[in-house]
Amino acid sequence: MSAQTLRLAFELRGRRVWAADAFLVAVPDVVRSRVLFPVAGFRWGYRLQGGSPVEILAPSSLPIDEWRRHRSLLETDYPSWTFLDSEPEPT
Repeated sequence: MSAQTLRLAFELRGRRVWAADAFLVAVPDVVRSRVLFPVAGFRWGYRLQGGSPVEILAPSSLPIDEWRRHRSLLETDYPSWTFLDSEPEPT
């Protein structure tokens, strides 16, 4: 996973929060091509205070719209891959 795919530290009421969006993906043709689609997504992270983690943020599921938000970044970083929004129809 590219460091750019992570949502890195941002300010929240004077405390720093490190959060990451992660996606489980599948390759429909068992890695014969560079095509993938999302199966599930989740967000996780922790709060920092004084530079140290003080609270773990529980994982939470992400809607498919979040995958779509990340697609442009993935397409820029990995131009030889195709990122689908959902599982393709069987042929």
